[in-house]
Amino acid sequence: TITMTVPAPLTTTVEQSTISDGQTSSKKSSVLNFVKRRLWLLIAVPYAIGILWTCAHPVVSIVTGELKCRGWFIDENSLDAGNFRYNANFLAPGSKQNGGRRISSLCEALDKQDMDNMDCQRLSSDTFEVAKLVPISNAITPVSEAIAIVIPSSSDWFVDPYHNGMLQFMQRLATAKESPWLAKTVLLIAPTSSTNHTLAETVSSFLDAYLGTRNGSDVQSLPPSFTTAMIRNLLVLDVASAPVDEAGVQTPLNEVLLMPQGRRGVLPNMDLVFLLMTVYSRANFLDTRRYETHFLLHPHAESSRRWRQLVASQPLPSSVQSWLNELGDLALFARTLALGPYPAHAPTLERGIDSITLQIRFRGHTARLQTQFILDFVKRLEGVVRALSNLHERLHHSMTQYLMPSPRKFVSHSEYLIPNVLLLLPLVVRAVSLILWQMEGNFDFSAFQVVVGIGGVVLGIYEASHYFVDPAALTVLLVVVYGSIPAAVRFLFPTMKNKTASYQSLHFLTCLTAIYFIIPLILGHVSLAFPSALLWSLLIGMLSHRPQRGVRHTIVLPLLLLITWPPILVQQVFGYYSPYISFVHLPLHLLVSILWYTQTLSNNNKL
Repeated sequence: TITMTVPAPLTTTVEQSTISDGQTSSKKSSVLNFVKRRLWLLIAVPYAIGILWTCAHPVVSIVTGELKCRGWFIDENSLDAGNFRYNANFLAPGSKQNGGRRISSLCEALDKQDMDNMDCQRLSSDTFEVAKLVPISNAITPVSEAIAIVIPSSSDWFVDPYHNGMLQFMQRLATAKESPWLAKTVLLIAPTSSTNHTLAETVSSFLDAYLGTRNGSDVQSLPPSFTTAMIRNLLVLDVASAPVDEAGVQTPLNEVLLMPQGRRGVLPNMDLVFLLMTVYSRANFLDTRRYETHFLLHPHAESSRRWRQLVASQPLPSSVQSWLNELGDLALFARTLALGPYPAHAPTLERGIDSITLQIRFRGHTARLQTQFILDFVKRLEGVVRALSNLHERLHHSMTQYLMPSPRKFVSHSEYLIPNVLLLLPLVVRAVSLILWQMEGNFDFSAFQVVVGIGGVVLGIYEASHYFVDPAALTVLLVVVYGSIPAAVRFLFPTMKNKTASYQSLHFLTCLTAIYFIIPLILGHVSLAFPSALLWSLLIGMLSHRPQRGVRHTIVLPLLLLITWPPILVQQVFGYYSPYISFVHLPLHLLVSILWYTQTLSNNNKL
């Protein structure tokens, strides 16, 4: 008996395969439809998490996994500085010192000290004076590195407590018996009393005279004997008594501002900040048990005071109040880093030199107590110079990207990497949704014309900013540029076959441009990255440019565009057309304005 197996008809297998493919495509279609319906969740949720994550600092350290902000950054210098002994006994100045004759010149005052290893130079331009102290005995060649100290001018170097103390300080450093540890050249710089130069102007003039002129400066160069050492650190020490208020009564207060910020997000090595904190944390004028003291890391002392008063007036737990206080100071630290006002040492950071400004104001104290504070400050300056002398900067490495909510805490930029990326996710989601299903493959490459045209406009405005000193002239130019948007849109879009695909293509390119601009800010300038991601993710990613007539399109978006118009930002916030305004904010603002106007015409069937 022969048994034969008849194969199943082929049509059955084909039908099953067809059914299976149909089920798979149906599942994909349902998933895609679900994503389309819930697209706003993919845009809004990361945006909200990014904001909350940013506000979690300075309470939570995400990178280290600790429920606290990271503390002091201690290096080999700061460890030594905490154990230094200060044996100097600086004398208070007398009114009849130097025979009662006023000496307002640094070089003339140092000549009275009779120090062989000290030399002083006064430029013929009469802008500043600089004294050079070379250590007598040291382990490292004294001409290799230098520490520069910049202080204000004085009408009498022997009567003023601060300047008299600095003269005693330099004399102590010049003595090998008193300072055998000194291993670097020390430069003392002060503006001449005959000029009204600020400390910032003095720092810029000194750098031009020491390192060479920049930006067409005509400052006279220092002689070669003064410029043999490489400046590794510069300290701007502005110590004075605050003026009496209008009522004629001073409130007893010690205001200490330790400001590391520089332009374009540049900061010194963080251990330089904590070195000064280590040295001066035990100073008598910082004794909070005896004196009211404000120790801040930014120049916005009044804003910080008002914020703390507002927080204290709320019925909140002490832990929440502490978090709010530190969050406010962290925001003011970031504001200074992004917008200024920048401390006097800022030009030094642009030259790659670690520098910092320490500004101290004593209010409402007796003359005797104020003199004690000043002399204690100068005495502890020896610890700073000694710690900096211990370190050969050529082998030095530290952290230079950070924000500080308080003098004893810091938040590194890496902490903000994830929340800033979350803020950018709405742009990514919007770009993906546009290219995958909203445009349906109908990408219009003519949208590149708009982006390239805006690039040309931005470069033209940047070049014009070098010729128009008056901001009003640039405002007129920008009014002309924005006024030409309607004519450009009416000329460009009617020539396109698929107008919907055209402005969706421009929307897609706008998302990519914003991502391209903001990512470098996240990596290098977090103080500008957060507000940039916050604003442009909202305007570009969360506000859809599909046909709509609601409040978002007719009121919210035009209002935001008006508030963030570059001339208004320059006048109210930045003060000048910074590189950020010129090359990041302006092109993105132009692109969003074109998208909004194009959508408005489309809604009214005029395109």
